[in-house]
Amino acid sequence: MANGHYFDYDAPASSFIDIETMSHSLSNMCRFTGHCSVLYTVAQHSWLMSTIVPREDGLYALLHEAGEPVTGDINKPLKMRLPDLEVVENEDQRAILLQFGLDPDRRPASIKPADWCLLATEQRDFMPKRRVTRWDALGFAIEWEDLPPQQWALTAGVTPLPERIVAWPPEHANRMFLARFRELMLEALPHLGRPGAPTFDRPPRFDFSNAAKPVAGAADFAQLQASLGH
Repeated sequence: MANGHYFDYDAPASSFIDIETMSHSLSNMCRFTGHCSVLYTVAQHSWLMSTIVPREDGLYALLHEAGEPVTGDINKPLKMRLPDLEVVENEDQRAILLQFGLDPDRRPASIKPADWCLLATEQRDFMPKRRVTRWDALGFAIEWEDLPPQQWALTAGVTPLPERIVAWPPEHANRMFLARFRELMLEALPHLGRPGAPTFDRPPRFDFSNAAKPVAGAADFAQLQASLGH
C-alpha cells in the first residue's frame, strides 16, 4: 500500500491502513472502472456522499468505500456475478472500518439510498454518450449518432441530484477527503456514546492536537453545501 505496509487478505484485521493512505488511493481511483468521460475519483464520490446524508451519518458515508483501497472499485454488475469476491470485499471493508473505530454492523440506513442517488447522478454527468454507427459495405463509418447513455437497471426510477457534479483533480479530491474526515471526526469525538452519534468500537487512532488549524478546502465545502441545500 501507499504507506509501505502489506495488506494481508487472509487476515485483514492484522493489516494497517491510515486515513492518508486511504485518501491517496481513492483520489487516484476513477469511478466505474475508468469508463467516465473525465477522471472522477472515488474520493470525490465519498466526499459527496458525506454531504447528502444527515450530518450525523457523514462519517460512515465518507468511509463507505473504505475497502476499495485494497480491492479496487469493482463495478456492481461484476460483483453480483462473483459472490465470493463480494464476500472478500465485505471482509476487508469490515476490518478497515473497525480500525477507524466504526461499527460495521451499525451502518446508517441513509447510506444506501444516498449511494443510489449519487449513482444516478454520476451516470447522468460522467458516463459517455452512446454512439450508434452505420457502416458501408467496405466497413467504413458513414454516419453516426450520439444518444444518451443506456439506462441502467440499478438506477431505474432513482432521482439524481438536481445539480451537476464537476469532477475535481486527484490532488484536490485528496485534500477535500482528508479535510472532511478531520472535520467529521472532530465533531464525533465529543459525542461518543450519545444517541445518533457514530458508534466507535474502540478509540480511533488519530492525533487531533492541531485541531485549531483551518480546514483545507472549507470554502469549497461551504459552496457545495449551499448548492445542495444544506
